[in-house]
Amino acid sequence: MNENKLINQGISYEYLRILEEHARQYDYVSDKKNFLRSISPYEQKIVLLNTNDPYEVLEYLDELDMKATREILNNLTYDEIKKVLSLFSSEDKKRFYTHYSDLSLVNDFIMYDKNASDYIEDLSFDRKVDLIDSSTTETVEATSKIYETMSDDQREVVSDFVTNSSSISALSVAETQVENSNISEANDNNNDTEIDFETQKMNNEQLEIVEQNIEQEMNLENNLLDVNKVELENNNQLIEKNEDQLENLEENKNNNELEILEQFEIAKETCEKNFINQIEQNIINNINEEHLESTVETQKII
Repeated sequence: MNENKLINQGISYEYLRILEEHARQYDYVSDKKNFLRSISPYEQKIVLLNTNDPYEVLEYLDELDMKATREILNNLTYDEIKKVLSLFSSEDKKRFYTHYSDLSLVNDFIMYDKNASDYIEDLSFDRKVDLIDSSTTETVEATSKIYETMSDDQREVVSDFVTNSSSISALSVAETQVENSNISEANDNNNDTEIDFETQKMNNEQLEIVEQNIEQEMNLENNLLDVNKVELENNNQLIEKNEDQLENLEENKNNNELEILEQFEIAKETCEKNFINQIEQNIINNINEEHLESTVETQKII
């Protein structure tokens, strides 16, 4: 019940402001549960939407189990539920989805909680059945989330436990939604597989091109190596030839030096012999001259 409805019912705007100011005293009173019992459902809603601990308020209201209160809670808007959810801790969500007695309100929260699956995954099969059996076509999204968390075995039998006609319709819609979602996901996976195949094909083609380029480069390098090898062999042959020539020159030089030395020795020996012969001849000539002179002198005397 919103302000406009209350105003249309004859409740003044000023009185509504008084109710709101009174409701805001919740956080400052010592007996919070008794305070909630003493105020109207409209004020209880104000408390819920303005406190920093909305889960605590919902727990007290659940214990009070007031029909008018449940009615006003079951008419919370999307924005109001999102506001309350934003102040729930993870533990609050877990306890709320597991234990809260107002199953219709739980379905409303599951429907608007994008992370609800994280908390309803571990709910017991009985709790999930109870939630589905309290759902309607208006909360079919909640039913879909719950049904999706069930195992295949649980999905096969869950319909046997759902008795409410509106809930049966919601379950039927949920089954169709989950099935279509699985088919869509499978198609997406197939598309991803095809994309991956095409990507792999392109990668293989690129890899083949790279390998061909590498092979060409290696062939070029090998050809260059072969050319360099031939040039190196030619150079080695030239070096060997030059070494042979140098060795021959050295050998010839040694032979020439030996021949010159032999010729020098022969010439030296010849000169020495000629010199000795010359001396001997001179001695002989001198002896002959002296003998001749002696003979002449002898003849003169005679």
